[in-house]
Amino acid sequence: MKHIEAIDLAWAAGFIDGEGHVGVRATRDCRGPEGVRRQRLAPRLIVGQCDRQPLDFLRGLFGGYVRLRSQRTSTARENWTWELGSAETVAAALCRLMPYLRVKHDEAEILLGICQYMKAWPRGTRMTEQEIEARNVLAQRLHDVKQGTRAPARQIDPLLWGEL
Repeated sequence: MKHIEAIDLAWAAGFIDGEGHVGVRATRDCRGPEGVRRQRLAPRLIVGQCDRQPLDFLRGLFGGYVRLRSQRTSTARENWTWELGSAETVAAALCRLMPYLRVKHDEAEILLGICQYMKAWPRGTRMTEQEIEARNVLAQRLHDVKQGTRAPARQIDPLLWGEL
């Protein structure tokens, strides 16, 4: 894994605290082959900015991609986004950022639990109703923390889903 200086991690965490989005995009439950229920959660770490330079710096630290978002009007400034969108890359970045995050620490803690859970159940693996419900509970918990309606869960252990 690439060595990153603590000062760069602290800067990145502050930038993400102020400008970033730590979240998950959930698709609707659907029926796969043989009628097996599936749900896809896509963990996301996103920062939007008019200046591309700090986003390129984040890409250099953690990977991901930088893209130009579509313009709403011809007079609007360019709007760039940097994004990490896989459980592996989001988890790796969050593990390094957690000691420095202040504003989004609780959200990042829950998202890290979601990422760990997703890595334990690889894509295409058949999930039980309990596993789908565990994902939904975590996604709802993240939503509630973002809305300020629930205190964060501490130390989410992906091996204890039955206790959620």
